[in-house]
Amino acid sequence: MLRFVVGLWCVVLGAAGAAVAQPITYEVRGEMYEQVIIAYVNGVPVQAMVPETGISSKILEADFDGDGQIDLLHSWSGGGNCCAPSYAVLSLQGGRFVNATHPEFYAWGDPEVQRSPQGYRFVIETTEAGAGHTDLNGRFGAFVFAGGVLQQVESRVLDQMLPALAQLSVADYDRPGFDKGLPLKMQYDLDGTGRMDLFQCSWWERWGMLSCELQMSTGHRIAINTGCVRLGVLPSRSAGLPELVCGRETVLRYDPGSGSYQ
Repeated sequence: MLRFVVGLWCVVLGAAGAAVAQPITYEVRGEMYEQVIIAYVNGVPVQAMVPETGISSKILEADFDGDGQIDLLHSWSGGGNCCAPSYAVLSLQGGRFVNATHPEFYAWGDPEVQRSPQGYRFVIETTEAGAGHTDLNGRFGAFVFAGGVLQQVESRVLDQMLPALAQLSVADYDRPGFDKGLPLKMQYDLDGTGRMDLFQCSWWERWGMLSCELQMSTGHRIAINTGCVRLGVLPSRSAGLPELVCGRETVLRYDPGSGSYQ
C-alpha cells in the first residue's frame, strides 16, 4: 500500500529552462496531520510534497542516487498503533520533485542507512507488531534508490529463535476456541526450591503483545511489561534466577536492585 501522495509537482528550472543540479535542504512544516514538505533550492523555499493526512518526519538528507542532488529519506505514520511507519525518498528528478515509495518499506524503527563505495542501502528489521497481530517472525529487507525508484534488493523472513525450556507466546491465542480475555498461565520452578512459580500473561490487544507477571512461590511478584510476543525460560541464569527470552532473541536478566527483569 502506497502511503504517500505528491500534492504538488514543482518544476525547478535553470536560467535557460533546463533542470540543473542545485543545493537542496528539506523541512517538514506544519502541525501534526496538516504537514507539507518544503525543499529549499538555492535557499528558495519550494513546496515539494503534501503527504497524506498523518505524521511526517525527516530521517536523513543525502545524495542517495549519486546524481549530485540532495534527496530526503522521510517517514509517514497515520498515528496510533495500527501500522508501522512507512518510509520514502523525496528527490528532484528532471526538474520535478518525485516521492519514491515501496510497499515493503515500512518498519517499527527507522531504517539503518548503510553507505559503501557502491552507494547507499536502507536496511530494516521489524516484526509485524501492532493491534491484533500474533506473528512471532520478523522481516528483513534491504532497499536501494536509483533512477528515481526504490528497489528492494534483499528480503527474508527472520524466524530463528533462541530455544526456550518453556514458553508462552501470542501464537497461543490462535488456538481454536481460545478466549483472548483469559490469561495464559505457565508453571516453572525458577528458583530451584522444588515449588512451582507461575507466569501469568494477558493479551495486550492494542499492541499485539503479552503483558505478564511472574508470581514466585515465596509470594514475591515481578511484573514483565516489556511488550514481548514470546516469553520463554532460558537455561542460563543471572542473580539466582533463569534468564528469559523476549520475542525471538532478546534476553532479559533479573536485576535484584530493581526487583525486575530488564
